[in-house]
Amino acid sequence: MTAEEIHNVLLHPDQHVTTGYGLVTVTLRNGQTLRGARGRTDFDLQLEDLDGAFHLLQSQDIETIVDDSHSVMKPLSATPEQIQNLSAYLSQKDRVARASAEWMT
Repeated sequence: MTAEEIHNVLLHPDQHVTTGYGLVTVTLRNGQTLRGARGRTDFDLQLEDLDGAFHLLQSQDIETIVDDSHSVMKPLSATPEQIQNLSAYLSQKDRVARASAEWMT
């Protein structure tokens, strides 16, 4: 990502939610509702709720899973200079990681 793209994601995380990192609302067959971030296989769902607790849910216990259009990340609250510096730093880390991966192949 470029520094400008990172800058936008930091300020508006809901506009760029990476697949698998969005929030979901899960309703269980017993009526309980959980909301958080997830990992999923064909047989189960691992959910970290908004309080940080982990739940391993079996598919047969799940009534519905609704994907939310929101990011787990909150918008960054920082000065414009801090946001610019962080964006520049993160964009350089991405370039270094890509260059290292290319060198290793």
